[in-house]
Amino acid sequence: MAFEQDWCHKIQLHCDAKNIASKTIAEQNGYTLEGVIRQDAKWPNGSIRDKLYFGKLKSEWKK
Repeated sequence: MAFEQDWCHKIQLHCDAKNIASKTIAEQNGYTLEGVIRQDAKWPNGSIRDKLYFGKLKSEWKK
């Protein structure tokens, strides 16, 4: 696990705002929603989508 290393104090992840499965996994694993970046990604079909950014601090990790 990354938090077992001295250099790691935070893990960040992001997903498409419409990806409910990824959002749910992040929340179920104790990640905190830190922000929404609006219109951050352009998809091949031309739609522009928001991204969700999640984070977990080493102090929040339970061994």
